[in-house]
Amino acid sequence: MRHRVLGVSLAAIAAILLATGPTWAHHGDAGRYNDEVTTVVGVVAQWRLINPHSVLILDAEDADGKLVRWRGELGNPTNLRTRYGWNEETFKPGDRISMTGRALKNGSRAMTLSEGASLVDVDSGEELYRGR
Repeated sequence: MRHRVLGVSLAAIAAILLATGPTWAHHGDAGRYNDEVTTVVGVVAQWRLINPHSVLILDAEDADGKLVRWRGELGNPTNLRTRYGWNEETFKPGDRISMTGRALKNGSRAMTLSEGASLVDVDSGEELYRGR
């Protein structure tokens, strides 16, 4: 009887552990970003290959010619390293980049570089990144 209880207990523990293993959940973007994309052209001010989302920061001119700072949010560094071969030196201060993505609805100068996004080297015309 004791062996049967022990067997059932071990089976229950195993089922719980399997059911609660690692998950790959992610927060949604619904309601945060505009549906249409925005493009800004500027120079790299900072490149941060960090968790949970890497960040590319550009200094660009607004419609009035005033210098403004835009923040582009990319995926996690592991994915960017393995998929694109990127590292801490991929973008350097002063590089001229065209950044296209979905801007935040609240009007701040930040965008997600996911669906419909791209990064283009302005000088060479080379597309460096295309969002899924």
